[in-house]
Amino acid sequence: MRGLLTLIGLSDRCEVLNTDDEYDDEAKTKLKEEEGERNGYMYTNAEGYLRDKRKFQRTRREYSYLPYYENISRNASFWLEQIKAGLAASTLSYTTDSGISFWMNQLSQYLNRFYYRFSKADHIKLIKFVYNVILEPDYDRRLIHKACSLIKTLINDEIIKRNDLTLPWRPIYDLYIEVTYQRNCKDLDTTNIRSAILAVKELFPLTATKEILDEIRPFIDVWNDYAMAKFVSLFSAFVPLKMSSEEHDLYGAGQWYEEMWYFYNFVEVNSSWESRIQHVFSAYAFQPSIFFL
Repeated sequence: MRGLLTLIGLSDRCEVLNTDDEYDDEAKTKLKEEEGERNGYMYTNAEGYLRDKRKFQRTRREYSYLPYYENISRNASFWLEQIKAGLAASTLSYTTDSGISFWMNQLSQYLNRFYYRFSKADHIKLIKFVYNVILEPDYDRRLIHKACSLIKTLINDEIIKRNDLTLPWRPIYDLYIEVTYQRNCKDLDTTNIRSAILAVKELFPLTATKEILDEIRPFIDVWNDYAMAKFVSLFSAFVPLKMSSEEHDLYGAGQWYEEMWYFYNFVEVNSSWESRIQHVFSAYAFQPSIFFL
């Protein structure tokens, strides 16, 4: 009985101490606020950031320390809704220069100011929309180049992974072949298209590796420098490299590693495609969970 009374007594004392601590914290906070008002500044905290960060992919913490953070948050939400509505309306009305181009600029500015301050569902929809702009045959080169730049900003492999979103590889492959090796009627910049491919290729489905290899292997000819340069260039641009060890065994490096290593040992030092193979192996080895087969 005495032990129970002792425990109860200790519990009561702990509750009193906790209450006193909370009171002291509130008192200190109030004193800081009063002192700040006297000195001409305002005491703030990151409560708004902690409240909102669960709703969005990624936000800027520094805004939450401003006394008018709630106004910033409301304005940002309203701006995002305007952008989404503007992109949809411009697409339906087919106003590319004055519509889609303007709202894509607005989205770019939004990303610069607020990072990925939208839900995962909105993030996925925006990536799909911009990817389709790149592939749209009727849009002019300025809009496509703008979309290529924007999709590099939108895609973050720490936030959006292959499990969340997969994009088809064939349409952008056909576009790249046309721009780089065929007529290129729109006068598109190969560098812009390639940079967009490098941004999106980790969102290709796991089965894409085999399909891409089947498409580009006919270019292999170790005695033809131009053909091998084309093969290695397409390989480095399109074949996904970020996978788990198990996925690489089944879908990734297990299908091409020995082959590429043979080419690397075979090639002369002054070959035009040697450095590209080095880049492939470097990107493959950079992943901490991957070991060479």
